[in-house]
Formats: sequence, structure tokens, C-alpha cells
Amino acid sequence: MNWALHKKNLKKNNSIEMGYPGSGMSPQINNGDTIVITTMNVGLFKEGDIVFCKISKNHYVQPIIKVSINGNRLRYHIGDNKNNIIGVIGISSIFGKVTKKD
Repeated sequence: MNWALHKKNLKKNNSIEMGYPGSGMSPQINNGDTIVITTMNVGLFKEGDIVFCKISKNHYVQPIIKVSINGNRLRYHIGDNKNNIIGVIGISSIFGKVTKKD
């Protein structure tokens, strides 16, 4: 999966279409399902949204399990479809939101 190309195209076009890689979101999204990822305003991310993000050096398309506040910054707890937390990130690590699945 060429994540750098997906990020570049998302930034350029505000929306990308891609095949979901893997089974980590099954049964909501299955391996090979076509998803549309769209850039969003910061205030529009909420618990339950499925986002395209980066945690450490890895890229994910996973749900926001929880939103918390640390000082004056929002923190997004990214997890899997079983509510296990993969990592906690800031807004700069979220590139877009899944807005459609075919």
C-alpha cells in the first residue's frame, strides 16, 4: 500500500477512493471494499468516525474510540473494531475520514 501517495492525493483532491487493505475492520469494512476518504474540518471528528491516520510509523484506517482533552488539545484514541486502543494521536496525525463504503 502506497500510503504516501494516498496522503498526497488526499491533500491535492480533498477526497480519495481506495480498496481497504486487510480485515482489521471486518465486518464493518472488509478486505478489498472500496472506501472514500475525505478531508474534514478539525471539529468534525468524533467518536465512532473511521479515519485515515498515522500512529508512530504506521498508517491505519480505523475508528476513533474516544476523544479526550489534554490541556487545550484534543487527543484521539484510535482503536480496532473490538475497541482495543492502538494509539492516541493529535489532529495532525489524522488525514481524513471514511465518508463512504461500497
